[in-house]
Amino acid sequence: MENELLAENIKGGLTTNYIGQEIHYFPLTSSTQDEAIIAAENHAPEGTVTIAHEQTSGRGRFNRKWIAPPGSTLLLSIILRPDHAVLPQVVMISALAVARAIEETIGEKPSIKWPNDVLLFGKKVCGILVESASSPNGDSYCISGIGVNINLDVMDFSEIAETATSLHLHTNEPLTRLEVVQRLLNAFEFYYEKARNGAPIINFWKDQLDTIGQRVSATLNDGTVITGTAESVDKQGSLQIRLDNGHLENVVAGDVTLK
Repeated sequence: MENELLAENIKGGLTTNYIGQEIHYFPLTSSTQDEAIIAAENHAPEGTVTIAHEQTSGRGRFNRKWIAPPGSTLLLSIILRPDHAVLPQVVMISALAVARAIEETIGEKPSIKWPNDVLLFGKKVCGILVESASSPNGDSYCISGIGVNINLDVMDFSEIAETATSLHLHTNEPLTRLEVVQRLLNAFEFYYEKARNGAPIINFWKDQLDTIGQRVSATLNDGTVITGTAESVDKQGSLQIRLDNGHLENVVAGDVTLK
């Protein structure tokens, strides 16, 4: 239902002080990320949410296309203005908030594939794209873009049929995007405030990582491919991979797949 994502409907279930207290709803847009950038450049307050019923050019990490037929997926972006200590944790906060919202909705605990894919029974149910920038006037901001498959029939799309899933596949009850977004925004502010107050967000995130202990292949930003065992993450969240030659490689950014 398109109208479920109107601002007044979402706000009715929020317990937040600022996350989601300003909402820009779009029946159709190129992407919520694009709309959030425009809003941030125009001084939108921290916690502003851009949300859409349908987007035509959604993107994920590495500019991958995000498949989301109208009404099938929760599509939103959150504008943040974190300090330097919190900024690296926004990826973790986003994944934790999504995982908590999903568990509260369907009673199943998701896992996280490094760094920010949320998995349900080993298949991707949510993608997250975090981007940061500075506006011409010098204001810095960060945008967390989130796409959660709610009622997506993944079998209709051969390219994701084996690797993706949707919430409705794991419950016999009808689901709305409204109930998920309300829980997500409440959880987001919970974890964001914890990070601002110095809580060890990385420990919560690490506890839900399913990558640790697995054989993985990582494609680094320069195209280099490395293979080994994911051993741990460091204090900054970089993935530590023990290569077959014994060397410990710190992966700050890259595309990691399980072997």
